[in-house]
Amino acid sequence: MAAITVTFNNYGTEAVVVMQSGEVIGTLPPVVPITYTSTALVIDPGKEVHIQQQVQGGLTAAVCAVPANQLKNGDVVDDNLAWGEGVACNITPPTR
Repeated sequence: MAAITVTFNNYGTEAVVVMQSGEVIGTLPPVVPITYTSTALVIDPGKEVHIQQQVQGGLTAAVCAVPANQLKNGDVVDDNLAWGEGVACNITPPTR
């Protein structure tokens, strides 16, 4: 499957990492002092994407996830929801 570019937004006061296939593919800093932080990443849409909170000791805690085959080129993924295991990230299609 061809790679696509997706924008990830972090609305939390903690740094988060974007992971795919168990590998960190991007990092977003906490929001202080702005409303949210954002980065565009190239992903494989055929694989699940996880946003994880960075915690002490290099471990991560679940924020939200996007199942495989749900993202399209230009989509925006937000973590502006209650974080936790099994939570689906918010997805906004690009404005055309």
